[in-house]
Amino acid sequence: MLQKTILILYTLTQLLPAFELNTPETKLFSGSIEFPHTMTYDLCLFYNGQKLDFEGNNTNKFLQFSFLDYSKTQLVYFIITNGLSCCTSESNNVDCLSILDESSYICYKMQAKRELDPNDQQILTWEILPHQLTNGQIPHNSLIFLFDPTLIAGLKVQSWKPENIFRIIPTLLIHPSASAEQLQRAMIIARLAALDIDALHSKTSFNNPAHAVLTSMH
Repeated sequence: MLQKTILILYTLTQLLPAFELNTPETKLFSGSIEFPHTMTYDLCLFYNGQKLDFEGNNTNKFLQFSFLDYSKTQLVYFIITNGLSCCTSESNNVDCLSILDESSYICYKMQAKRELDPNDQQILTWEILPHQLTNGQIPHNSLIFLFDPTLIAGLKVQSWKPENIFRIIPTLLIHPSASAEQLQRAMIIARLAALDIDALHSKTSFNNPAHAVLTSMH
């Protein structure tokens, strides 16, 4: 079992991109999750082999996260589910993550696009479409939020200027009618579901220059 775990971890580390901040090849992506209550949040969010940290005070209703990706990335999926599993080959390599058969999910397909603002200035934003996963398999460039999908109200899209050093991921809205008890139960279930997934993801750690900008928008 230990040898299998080491092999899986080694395979994933070889697949992870070696990103550096402020390079022409990479871009900072910043997003947030908005909750209806002030409480202590313990959340599980992943992106392309990384476990994302939430910035600032985790007792706020508005929690921010960031990740680095290639600057040419134009398509990102946002998946909310409370059940994940690993698809492994006979050689114990992790081929993909997938939704458990008994688990429900929401998947948003977010395609970056250009628009004109009221002043005829070019801006960037996202086109959001619901997406059905093929055999439950999670595609590359997927934000995976382990949480109860029935408590999700939707996404709030924000635009940004092309010259910005970061891109703004739409804010994920938790349903305003969700009770504190429902949120607490969803976090417990998500934490249990993450026990096998946590070990397959590295942790991110860097300062987010978009933090002040995102905070001012709320």
